[in-house]
Amino acid sequence: MTLFIVVYLLALCCYFYTRTSGNKKYRAVNKYIMATMYLVFAFVTFHQRYELVSYETVLLLALFLAWMGDVFLVFDFGRGGTFSFAGTMRSSPITF
Repeated sequence: MTLFIVVYLLALCCYFYTRTSGNKKYRAVNKYIMATMYLVFAFVTFHQRYELVSYETVLLLALFLAWMGDVFLVFDFGRGGTFSFAGTMRSSPITF
């Protein structure tokens, strides 16, 4: 856990640096690394603590959709927004 936090903070500092430098290519790479690290951490924690058939599986699906939203937001706001919206709707307890 400590290693994850240290590496994530380093990636976050790199992201802030690339954001202020104006280099979109490196900023996208840092964003992908941070989003993927968070998703992998969630999957590892889920695998260690929960069973496959549980409510937490829905939360993992929501995290995956949010990750897809982060990936697609760099290229297309409409598609990325759709994935992010689907992720928030999957994790909410209210169903339509």
